[in-house]
Amino acid sequence: LDVESKSSDNILYDLSVLAEWKLDNELFARSSKDKLNTSLIGRVSSLTRRSAWTFLRSIGVPMQMPTPCLLPEQLVRLKNSQNPWQIAVSSTGTWIAIAQESCIEIRSLRDGLESTYGRGIFSHDPYPQWRCMVWSEDESMVACSRSSG
Repeated sequence: LDVESKSSDNILYDLSVLAEWKLDNELFARSSKDKLNTSLIGRVSSLTRRSAWTFLRSIGVPMQMPTPCLLPEQLVRLKNSQNPWQIAVSSTGTWIAIAQESCIEIRSLRDGLESTYGRGIFSHDPYPQWRCMVWSEDESMVACSRSSG
């Protein structure tokens, strides 16, 4: 009798993902009109610039500063030492978004934040500690920035 009562207490939940966003790369192509309007001097200048940068990269000249920005180095070290995960709580407190190194998860207070209601994948971000997240006023969307802005 105890076995039957214990098995009747087990409830299966049907979980469904409300939304999942895939990362799409946007391709920007010049129109044929723009290609015809470029001057010979512009083309030569562009080719020279690209060749110079390619040469400098090939011989090992570093192209980036040691810090990702012009902020004080102590601030950059402090920020980079923090946990790369970000957490954003909706205005009513019923939803939470957790940005990890490579994905974002949406959870609800309805089930004690145990189930994932939505998941999105990030492309690689060299400084995930610098990302910011915020919920929309109506709690229908989460905006998440990259470390590069």
